[in-house]
Amino acid sequence: MTATLVDPAGHPGALAPEPVGGDAPPRPRLTPGELVVLARGLARNAALWPELARPAERTWARMASSEDFDAWLVAWPTGGALEWHDHGEAAGALVVVQGELVETTLRSAADGTVELAVETVGAGAASAFEAHRVHDVVNLGTEAALSVHVYAPPLTAMTFYEIDGGTLRAGRTVRYEPGEAAP
Repeated sequence: MTATLVDPAGHPGALAPEPVGGDAPPRPRLTPGELVVLARGLARNAALWPELARPAERTWARMASSEDFDAWLVAWPTGGALEWHDHGEAAGALVVVQGELVETTLRSAADGTVELAVETVGAGAASAFEAHRVHDVVNLGTEAALSVHVYAPPLTAMTFYEIDGGTLRAGRTVRYEPGEAAP
């Protein structure tokens, strides 16, 4: 696996491991649990992006990328939110670095209605998910929040949803080139 860490100014970082053997079998997809471990490790570097500490709007910066995953630091002002969405084929994990986020997960019940699960994710806590899970994340706290998000495979599409008459309906799907996503 080749990985590139990105420095706060957006330039490739000094740490870029060399590819491992050309004839190696393909690496299995990273699990949500492995993504949490990776996000926790990257969260230690969040202070390298001081401009994200007090955001005026939801802002993000890519922290690392490889053929297996990509990682983003996301800054959330008070009230900052992202509408109902999934991450396409990517599983993911988020670790809150500062503040707290409220994550609401949507699931379609057998009868087609929507079930909600709400979880507050505080500083140091993590949330992990499989591909295609629909959720919303919002900062309802009184201070800015900062979180690390890791996706495997790298994020290339997000579908946005609406709840219409108690039914979950897919809306637009946004596709991204690797490294261009808005996590």
